[in-house]
Amino acid sequence: MTIGSENAAHRPHIRALDGLRFFAAFFVMGAHGYWYLICLQDSASVGPISGFFMDFSALGMTLFFVLSGFVIHLNYRQSVGRTGGLWNFFVARFSRLYPLFLLVFVVELYRIANGVSSGVYPVAGMLKPALYFLTFTESWWLFPVGNTNASGAFGGATGVMWSLSTEAFFYVAYPFLAPLLNRLRGVGLGLFLVVVSAIAVALPFIAANCRGAIDGWAVSYFGEPNGGVFYQWLTFNSPWFRIFEFLLGAGAAQLYCSEKMRRGARFYGVAAVIGVLWFLNGLRSTISLAPLVAAVLYCAAVSPRWPLSWLSSRLMVAAGEASYSLYLLHFIVLHDWGVNLAAGRSLPYRIVVLFLLMAVSIIIARLTYLCFERPAMRVLRKILQGRREMPAERLPIRT
Repeated sequence: MTIGSENAAHRPHIRALDGLRFFAAFFVMGAHGYWYLICLQDSASVGPISGFFMDFSALGMTLFFVLSGFVIHLNYRQSVGRTGGLWNFFVARFSRLYPLFLLVFVVELYRIANGVSSGVYPVAGMLKPALYFLTFTESWWLFPVGNTNASGAFGGATGVMWSLSTEAFFYVAYPFLAPLLNRLRGVGLGLFLVVVSAIAVALPFIAANCRGAIDGWAVSYFGEPNGGVFYQWLTFNSPWFRIFEFLLGAGAAQLYCSEKMRRGARFYGVAAVIGVLWFLNGLRSTISLAPLVAAVLYCAAVSPRWPLSWLSSRLMVAAGEASYSLYLLHFIVLHDWGVNLAAGRSLPYRIVVLFLLMAVSIIIARLTYLCFERPAMRVLRKILQGRREMPAERLPIRT
């Protein structure tokens, strides 16, 4: 019996993917902390090596989106098309993202309104941009709001929430993509992976070569200043570019379910990790690394032995469970608290503060996961689901 035909309830939880979830959040946190506490405090710290460290933030986002495609397809590829499956899918995803998002968003708006946060009070008022955030649509287009746009209206801790909107876009698209992905086998699946990989690798380079035309159109359409940030939105924040990362993750999950190419997977995984690090510095966009990242996820899933086995350790799984909390909360710890501690201090002192506050962020994230995120998710699922069965609760990936 293949994995694809097994009942999901009997498949083991793939613990290594929890470890990779932690690394996705850790890369973002580390790069942001390095920028806030090291670079912004001392212009001498801004050099070629800084670009390499800052690229890890972008790598973390690519890892998030590829991992999302892998997890979503593995968990819902069969159930989303069944009676009640679509409702179960959206209840599970809404319950996973919305409670913690809403808590952090409301608290951050309160802090901005009272001058506590480093964010700004939008000239156009808070209601219009808040509606984009509350509906998870702010990144779907560069929506003008006063003299800025919806995604960048508030700043502060809301600056990382664009990814939740992009993720929501994937959730809307996935039920339409799932039937096609489920039918892919053998040569067809290989062709799909090759084509999507080629698009993911080429797209950032094509956009870079066409930047003049893109910028010219954006300024004529949006005016300033939004026209000047359209290219950044298009190539980094928009779901229209990022969906190829999601598709590669889903394609890797489909390959995993077909039980093909299992032999030697751990060695392919190590090679893919080396490739990611080798090509990271100097890339126009980490979207180009999505095929290698998808290979890492596939190999970690099919070969839990050394040298990838440490991703499945109890500590890594616990940290991975709290990755969403870490992603949303690290700004407040590292920027709003850390900058005050680092201002005017020596470089060694700031490095120590950076590592200490990163550890504090992880602890706070774990406590938030245990005390709020997980209970809120369960309560909301129970309310929305009623007495109907929620298969996703018993699936092998904790979503």
